Amino acid sequence: MAALLAAAGLLAVAMRVTLMTRGSPVPPLSLVTDSRYMRWTSHRTDRASNITEWHGVLKVPLSHRLPATSPMLALEVTLLAAPGQTGASRGVLVGHCGGPGSGAMCGARVAYERAQRAGKNTFYAVGLSQRGVQLEAPELADPEVASMPRTFCTPDTLRPLPDPRPEKWGSYRVSDFTRCECALPDGAPSMGETWVDVDPANESQVRHYFRGIQERNRRCYESAKWLMVGTDGAVYNYLDYLGSNVLAFDLDRLRRGLRLPKISIAGFSYGTCVGAAFATILPRTIDRLELNSNCPPDAEAEALATGAARGLEQGIDKLLQLCSELRDGYEHGASRYHTLASDAVPCPLGPDPWASFDALLDNLRSSPGLTARAAPDSPPFRLGVGMVGGYVSTCMNLQSWMSCLGHLAGLASPNATVRDAKIKQILDERCTLPDPSAPHDPSKRVITWRLYGVCLGASHVGMNVGEQDSFLDQSSIMGVDYYGRFSLHAAMRVYRRARDDYGTPATGAFLGWFGALFDWPANPDPIRSGGTTRTKALVSGNLYDPGTAFGWTAAMRKAFPDSALLVSQGVGHITDGRRRWVDFLGRVDGRWVDDVTEDYAGCLEAVTRYWASGELPVDGLVCREGAPVVAAEADGDGVSRRL
Repeated sequence: MAALLAAAGLLAVAMRVTLMTRGSPVPPLSLVTDSRYMRWTSHRTDRASNITEWHGVLKVPLSHRLPATSPMLALEVTLLAAPGQTGASRGVLVGHCGGPGSGAMCGARVAYERAQRAGKNTFYAVGLSQRGVQLEAPELADPEVASMPRTFCTPDTLRPLPDPRPEKWGSYRVSDFTRCECALPDGAPSMGETWVDVDPANESQVRHYFRGIQERNRRCYESAKWLMVGTDGAVYNYLDYLGSNVLAFDLDRLRRGLRLPKISIAGFSYGTCVGAAFATILPRTIDRLELNSNCPPDAEAEALATGAARGLEQGIDKLLQLCSELRDGYEHGASRYHTLASDAVPCPLGPDPWASFDALLDNLRSSPGLTARAAPDSPPFRLGVGMVGGYVSTCMNLQSWMSCLGHLAGLASPNATVRDAKIKQILDERCTLPDPSAPHDPSKRVITWRLYGVCLGASHVGMNVGEQDSFLDQSSIMGVDYYGRFSLHAAMRVYRRARDDYGTPATGAFLGWFGALFDWPANPDPIRSGGTTRTKALVSGNLYDPGTAFGWTAAMRKAFPDSALLVSQGVGHITDGRRRWVDFLGRVDGRWVDDVTEDYAGCLEAVTRYWASGELPVDGLVCREGAPVVAAEADGDGVSRRL
């Protein structure tokens, strides 16, 4: 679910910081704020687009149950106003990009896109930083916001880089590079949202991974840096007060700070947890609600991990199926599911892509496996099967699916030069640490497998490094959201069930989520999703989303009885009427192009109409690929709804 965050800088409404001018802290146009809750700190206008951006601070109690004595937190608020906007007839539209880890700017940007569909002067676009997440622009943050705890290791916990010595090649440890209490222990494998650098079929490696996670979680949770003291002297652990339900109350505090009776929410990926929680807990204060590419409303850790496995398995099978449909080139027509451009090529994995994929997994497990050398005289360094599964998963969420096939074809290539280049590309991206002398400079990152003979990355030191995620924010937030705690013995039993049910990459996705949550020390505050609330939500999802399985979207539709489901037959993460966000992420590469200009027109109109008027489409509207969208309506309740 973290994948969408990488899109934030690519959205069409992205603000060009170098062209902005700073202004005085004044209220945004027609909004009047309650100073008991929030204050505006600055604003600036983009000279090219004329979009105005406000920054503010929202004060919230750590515990909403004890607001009078609880420690107080400061969260960042960002508001975007369109050129010439003079008001907002329906108040604010709050966006959440997902993650967890969505910041205020990312949320405001996705809200801005939806607000433009609603029409001028309908909504202000707003984003609120989630507790614990990393600041998107530290240089712009208010000092009070910047001083808040973050569920990351800070750059000052990095140790000076050790000298790379040949006699120590392959024996360097995590503790040689960091002193952070939330870092992974020595010997632990790299991990991410949908992968772990172990062989998912190897029980011994999985047990070692679980033990390392248990050690990291306990040490991190017990760190004194999370302790906060209330006005009555009571001591709180900050990590106990994260999660979607708490964020829902923070959003209500924002609503009161803006003196609005209701707010609207557009939640994407994990952001659907936030939108669902708000609408369930505070149903009288939600106006319009879009839940796009959904998290599971059943807040159980094993169900989350199992759904992640199922989503990735469906995605990979679809990827290989699409590849098989390329075998004849389809020079003059369309496949059953996708229109193909005229420059279509045969499947790069050969006539039987499933057999080629299985052969690649066997090769990764064999001896000596797939290896590369940092230098001609260096020992060979092995690429792990778990890392390859994670690399493909990340690609399918963020990149063109044709490029994902290219990665697999490179690893399976009989050409040693091509194969070596692809192995090095993956290792260079995954086995990378920041340089402690310039931790924010991407040109000075340290490729650990080349220098030290070990693969150490972002998850080891608890810091985001480029597109690598520390996974600490997901663990700490989702660890509160999802119940289900297991002993090591019970966790291994659950793992064996998943291993028997799913293939290698899918089991890796299971291990990524389940490993992070099965022993998280904070007591859960399970997400509250749906039930009796009558919110008329627009719920949507892709059938072949490897990041948020379509089954989760179907379950979210059931959780909100008065909602409408929009079903996309598309691939990749996030559904949208305009190529499902695909334009912003660059996933359309001229090979597989969804028929959005014609076949998706009804879906584009449905999303726009919902934000403009609140009118839901027919429940179950299918965004077809390769077939026209039906253009008329009729509903049993006598209400006319256009498709």
